[in-house]
Amino acid sequence: MTDTSNFFKIIQHKGTREILFQLRILPKRYNQLKYELENNISARSLDFRLSELKKIEIIKQIEIPNSKPPSSEYILTPNGRIMESLISSLANLKVPEIPTQLFENFNHNLSNLEKYNWNVIWIQLQKICEEKQVIETLSPKRKKNLIENISSEGLTVSTDKGTRLISILLLRQAWEHLVKDGKLLLNEHEKSTYRSSFICALLSELDYVGINNKHPISIYLK
Repeated sequence: MTDTSNFFKIIQHKGTREILFQLRILPKRYNQLKYELENNISARSLDFRLSELKKIEIIKQIEIPNSKPPSSEYILTPNGRIMESLISSLANLKVPEIPTQLFENFNHNLSNLEKYNWNVIWIQLQKICEEKQVIETLSPKRKKNLIENISSEGLTVSTDKGTRLISILLLRQAWEHLVKDGKLLLNEHEKSTYRSSFICALLSELDYVGINNKHPISIYLK
């Protein structure tokens, strides 16, 4: 990352704060960023700013596994998450009287960024599946889902209806809808997969995801 003397210069560059804000929770593809920021910066400025931020290791561009056609997306690096959190902390700091307040805000914001980051979520979901091996649905019938295999492609799950791979892309899609909407209904198949019941049950195993048992059953971010 660049030295601290250039920190404020970087965040004052047109588009920097907006890009970091867009990437603070979820990685995004170029076209998503372009659409979200079309009222803030031009496509040319976006290209230049992304290139600059990659060069100083604030963001990085990664290939999306198993995407057809091949595609990539931008994510915040650890230094990028620190920078975004500091920017948010500075914006929320009303009275600059004690430095500890800045660092309290920073630590809080950074922990929130980490807990919503898909890469962190996927690691936690794999650990949950390894430990529990069986995930019961949230419906009254509590149907069992046996985790047969965990791989870079996703989860292989068996039920009384058979065995099938639930891809990491579908799991991620459901998580992104949960983060975006704050909740996910048990049978919102269009926002996850035909296995939305299993996916909701799996996501509910995370410490910061709650369950609303009132009809219709849903999960929500605490």
